[in-house]
Amino acid sequence: MNICGIIAEYNPFHKGHAYLIETARAASATHIVAAMSGDFVQRAEPAVMDKFARARVAVSCGADLVCELPVQYATASAERFALGAVQTLMGFGCIDMLAFGSKSGSLKNLEQAADVMNSPEMHSRIKTLSEGGLNYAAARERAARELFGKSAAEIFDSPDNILATEYIRALKKLACPMKPFTAERIGASHDDESGVKEGVACASFIRESFRAGLPVEDYLPPPSYEALTKARQLGEISGGWPALERVLLAKLRSMSREDFARLPDSGGGLGDRLFRAAAGAKSAGELFTLAKTKRYTMARVRRVALAALLEIDCGDFFPAPYIRILAVGEKGGEILKRAKSEATLPLSESLKKLEDSGWDRARSARLSALASDIFSLSLPEIPPKGRDYTQKLYILQAQEQDG
Repeated sequence: MNICGIIAEYNPFHKGHAYLIETARAASATHIVAAMSGDFVQRAEPAVMDKFARARVAVSCGADLVCELPVQYATASAERFALGAVQTLMGFGCIDMLAFGSKSGSLKNLEQAADVMNSPEMHSRIKTLSEGGLNYAAARERAARELFGKSAAEIFDSPDNILATEYIRALKKLACPMKPFTAERIGASHDDESGVKEGVACASFIRESFRAGLPVEDYLPPPSYEALTKARQLGEISGGWPALERVLLAKLRSMSREDFARLPDSGGGLGDRLFRAAAGAKSAGELFTLAKTKRYTMARVRRVALAALLEIDCGDFFPAPYIRILAVGEKGGEILKRAKSEATLPLSESLKKLEDSGWDRARSARLSALASDIFSLSLPEIPPKGRDYTQKLYILQAQEQDG
């Protein structure tokens, strides 16, 4: 066995995701494990469909096993997102490689970028530039250009490259035995204005088009398109932030300044800006706009606001607590059999069992359950509370995959 880990959101699963799985298999991977974000994603917004539906699609489209990336990591900055995801996959004890897409497509260049980010000079310069008013992304790019030259700075011009660099940094920090493998991203990138390139669309373009009633079938594997279509019929497509803005404003208006100060990434005055913005904002969009400045990007503002809504605080970034299985594909049972003797983290499909196995696991499980319950409020058809504790494990049947 040569087991490959992939870190993903599958929001929704598109042809670029299928390409990465195919490329990893061509590079010798025999089994694929995906650590997938849950009901909220790193863009700090609700996923288009709930995690259980997206996990089912993933195993129908080539993954062998899907586990959940705990919500506090899934909605965090790139560095924390990557560290939590790598820790989760590392917990299986039997994963041999980590595959990820990148705009660069060059593992050598990405490893050099990781070394740049790990240099003391880089940290010091970023801090100085940030204190001077630049947001983190701009400070990182300028620091890299000043200290290491144009080619080093260019690596940081793409969200794909930035995440890939953070995966490599996490592997190094944890002395993780998983070997990194990158495939050059095909199709449109996250920041591509057209949204489509050579017939492959980015996830944001697909989501926006689908919600607008435009055709998206050509950009998705059949199981993914069928799942989206069915979810729309059943009232299970999230309305995004507009569907949650009253819930968000109610939560923020109930919080004190001290509560905001305990939120991750709320330092430097951002927590106070959100506290004041919440008092007058009439929508989620207005809230984010009022809090945003040149120093505080929209992405950071949304992440801090979402952390408040999901009750995530600075103390919740302990090492990955467990492995929660969401779906099992064709060869997922083989992975679980091996992990049973080699895993270094508790592993179960039952959130209740994981919750009962220790304090940090209980805390993480409760955050997951809360996120699931809040996500449900963004759906046209609101399900009962507590689904995270009652959802049965999905196991792909051979005839489903063949069909």
